[in-house]
Amino acid sequence: MHVIVLVAFIVAFVLADPPTLKELKPAGWLAIAATAFYLLGAIMLGWLCRKLTLRGLDRRSPGARGTSPWRWRWPAVLTILSRCWLILGLAGVLASGYARWVMEDLRLGSLPLVGKLAAVAPFVVALIGIWILDYPCHRRVRLLIGRQSGSDTAAPAWTLGQYLSYNIRFQLLFIVVPIGLIVLLTDSLQMYGPLIVPQGPAGEYLLLGAGIVIALGVFLTAPAIIVRIWRTRPLPDGPLRQRLQQMARHMGFGFRDIRLWLSGGVIANAAVMGLWGPLRYILISDALLDNMDQESIEAVFAHEAGHVVSHHLPYMAAFLISTPVLCGAAATLLVEVFPSAEWVGDAAVLALLAVAWAGGFGWISRRFERQSDVIAAWSGSCREDGRIEAESAAVFANALQQVAMLNGMLTTQRNWRHGSIAGRVGYLRRLAAEGGTRGEIDRVVRRIKIGLLCALACTVIILIVQMAVEIMKGTKP
Repeated sequence: MHVIVLVAFIVAFVLADPPTLKELKPAGWLAIAATAFYLLGAIMLGWLCRKLTLRGLDRRSPGARGTSPWRWRWPAVLTILSRCWLILGLAGVLASGYARWVMEDLRLGSLPLVGKLAAVAPFVVALIGIWILDYPCHRRVRLLIGRQSGSDTAAPAWTLGQYLSYNIRFQLLFIVVPIGLIVLLTDSLQMYGPLIVPQGPAGEYLLLGAGIVIALGVFLTAPAIIVRIWRTRPLPDGPLRQRLQQMARHMGFGFRDIRLWLSGGVIANAAVMGLWGPLRYILISDALLDNMDQESIEAVFAHEAGHVVSHHLPYMAAFLISTPVLCGAAATLLVEVFPSAEWVGDAAVLALLAVAWAGGFGWISRRFERQSDVIAAWSGSCREDGRIEAESAAVFANALQQVAMLNGMLTTQRNWRHGSIAGRVGYLRRLAAEGGTRGEIDRVVRRIKIGLLCALACTVIILIVQMAVEIMKGTKP
């Protein structure tokens, strides 16, 4: 969902850009009808997904008959359709005149960040509506987890308010806060910067450089804000914290703190945030600490450490930075070859970004996850030849299966960014059974990283060429 929120903001920012607004229709009844149809469509898809999911969960109840895998595929298909609707429908709403209404008629475009937040507001309303509809599924999953565990200490379901609070903080604000800070500062720079810097192309690129510095600064410092939005506190001192710190030193990476992620015992997960050691945080949820033994928690920690020592976050940042520039360059070339209205170029950019992120981001993320899985399995023995031992692989595989059980997930359930638990466990067991090593997945990831570095180099070259062309145009008499 994080990527969906990010893409929605990019769509809103592109279509709310002044050059694009000139190509869009003025506000009117069409904009009102498009907004109402967009919200109604999101609610209908959310309702259908809830109905089919609850039906499938009823068949997972103790004593219920087995169910066909297709009953789980329909909710997955509807989830994909609803996410496509959230993005494409928002683009339609903005193009129908809503963007011109909030940016020009209401004059919100003259206020830093405010106009762009108003432009993305229909998406936020639709998303919250879907979460409200999804709440009964959360309650049913928590009930099933309690029955399957046979424990009276299983964490109860959240209230609707707690469920919305979690999704808003974890799914929405995780993107809105850093992106909003960047847009607020860059909008202010564009509005008031020309009063300070010299006029002309040189001044424009000076402002561009300042904007890049602002973006980098926000990305580096955002984890310190996010750990507060997500409600975390330092992991208490004790044998577990000391062991995790020892593992971090052994694996050769630094961090600012290990944080306990407070979820009322509902979320069983771990995460790593931060590109820079002094502002990097390792998060472990309370449900993991309450329900898993120390050996399993160490295996989960080793997986998160695998992301850090393999530098996955900087490479994913390279993907996110390079794809908009490369897609923009490709769309510009397309418009040059086939001259058309400016909005066609913007639509081409969004289409290319959708293809790159839907296919490329998920595929790369799954390979990075697999490498971290292998590192976690290898860390149990740390053999110099990189061989994965069966016992270490079994410990991490068991930890993955416990995470699936605690979150009410089917082990066969596919995940766009991580892959299915069953697939990940099967890969580790195959490696251990065949006497495999880390080298197999390391070679795949090495090729991916080379490709991402090449994409980043092309991005830098394109930006330099564009800068040189603009400066040359500005110096002509």
